[in-house]
Amino acid sequence: MNEESVEHHFFNHNNGKISYYVSQHSSQPLFNFIFLAGFGGEEAYFDFKSLAHGLSPSGNLFFIDPLGRGESDETSHSRDIQTILAELHALITNLSLTNIIFVAHSVGGIYAKEYSNTYQNVIGLILFEPITIESDNLFENDQNYINATKHLDTLSPVECEALLMDSQWTVADKKKIRSIKEQLIKRYHKGNSTFYHEGQKLTTNLNFVSQTKLNKKTNSLIICQPFRKDEYQRSIYFNTQSMIETLGNTHYLHRTSTEDSLQSILSFLNTISSNSFVS
Repeated sequence: MNEESVEHHFFNHNNGKISYYVSQHSSQPLFNFIFLAGFGGEEAYFDFKSLAHGLSPSGNLFFIDPLGRGESDETSHSRDIQTILAELHALITNLSLTNIIFVAHSVGGIYAKEYSNTYQNVIGLILFEPITIESDNLFENDQNYINATKHLDTLSPVECEALLMDSQWTVADKKKIRSIKEQLIKRYHKGNSTFYHEGQKLTTNLNFVSQTKLNKKTNSLIICQPFRKDEYQRSIYFNTQSMIETLGNTHYLHRTSTEDSLQSILSFLNTISSNSFVS
């Protein structure tokens, strides 16, 4: 994926303009990858830049930032999951995408899972530590998590930031990411931003999504830290078509274990491309 091949667009939805990046390589791709970031603050394009670079030969790439994130508009419309999915679906429909594979991190996982259960054009999910009902209290109260991540407490803020940094980020990228994140956090702490209201709706949205398991026809690859494997086998993201790969020791495995993640993903894609779901 060359910088020159990436285009930044806005989709005019009734609820506000949705920012998205596109890198297209084929008029008839085998896969259309849609990237959804977690709650970290980076735009999806920057959050997945290295991983996307490795996936670009496999299909076209679409990086979507829901309203209130990245450079997408603020909105007064509710952040319940049905509204967010309707906004995503309007953009995806406008792009006429089929053979969709969502690549999502953390909170992005609930949107990817529920979208795949609601609409028919999704053939796979690649999920990096998606949130679960169990993980609601995991980060503070689970001893396995505390043990697995305590090495981060030994790092200075600068060292920790360097560890979680995407290797493809340029100086200009870092400057833009910092600016977007600062604006997002500033709006969040005012308590009246779209991002704030999305956070307030998170438990409700998670409970709604957790009422159903992943569609049996949807293939999923879950990439997680080793101590979370059992959690994901019990989760809404797991079905008979699922694979779980364990690696690394951070919540940002798509950035800290990119090459290992890519190997797992390419194997997963080979499995999907050999079955009848690809049109």
